[in-house]
Amino acid sequence: SPAAPAPAEEPDEPGPGTRVWALFDDDSLPQSWWGGTIISISGVAEEMRYEVVFDDGERQGVYAAHVFHSPPDDPLPVSGPNAKAKAVLEKALPKKKTPAPRKRPAPKRPAADSQPPSQPPRPQMPTGNCPVCYEPFRSGEVKSFNCGHHLCTTCGEALAR
Repeated sequence: SPAAPAPAEEPDEPGPGTRVWALFDDDSLPQSWWGGTIISISGVAEEMRYEVVFDDGERQGVYAAHVFHSPPDDPLPVSGPNAKAKAVLEKALPKKKTPAPRKRPAPKRPAADSQPPSQPPRPQMPTGNCPVCYEPFRSGEVKSFNCGHHLCTTCGEALAR
């Protein structure tokens, strides 16, 4: 099981695909460092756990406080993920898709035979009810605002006071 060293220089937001290193302390073996790749994170604060695929292909849950985010000075038993670890990571990590470049639509150009409108279109009388008092709008008794909202004249004047 990994020993509990203090983490060194943690990245802002470790996530799936982030490399970590843990010091394993087993009674039958000498202490050894292993690199691994985070495949998922659960928990919060002191209870945060990483699901890690270590470079030997073994998958194990470890507390975030028990791993380093930069490699140790000590030699590692392997130089990187072996074939088994790569296969597990291939299945566990989401595929990185490169988005297709977006093309900007061509600007709409007026047809050669079309004439520009001589006057802007007249605004339409709003239909429905005043959103404040729920009374139906009546012709000539509607206050329209620059933001596009409409109130009956009574509510519009009350709002202005």
